[in-house]
Amino acid sequence: MTMRQVAKSTDARFAEDFQFTDPQKRARIAILGTTGFIGSAIVKQLIELGFRNLVCLYRSDHKREEIFDDVDISSVSFLQGDIREEEALREVIDGADIVINAAGITRDWGIRREFWQVNVEAPQRIVRSLEAAHASTHYIHITSASIYGFSVDPAAPLKTETSP
Repeated sequence: MTMRQVAKSTDARFAEDFQFTDPQKRARIAILGTTGFIGSAIVKQLIELGFRNLVCLYRSDHKREEIFDDVDISSVSFLQGDIREEEALREVIDGADIVINAAGITRDWGIRREFWQVNVEAPQRIVRSLEAAHASTHYIHITSASIYGFSVDPAAPLKTETSP
């Protein structure tokens, strides 16, 4: 079985699991981290599967246009904002059947507070908002293995979730 066949099989199971075998059922899917590597791939795949009620949070117009220049995004709602902004977050996730959070800072360097706000506080805020609204929303949190960083020493042991 090729990777493409595995992906198609996984796509079908995803649609069946969420009872959205007909993409026109208008399931509202909120995607955070839309212009990142993983988030943009999710958006493109959902469009390819026929989902049309996508609401995507993004930070940069330039990056959004560059990433989606080869895809028909006319039926997708894009909202510019930051995952750390309460109002932007609320606007995207309110009324969503599924919230997919692919937002995160994964680089090796930066301001610790910024990493904490995006990678810890924002996901907590999303979950609290969904709980407070008594929403029957499915929440999917996705991250990257790159959060563990990269070693310049090829002989160094692999990092795991218990690595400092």
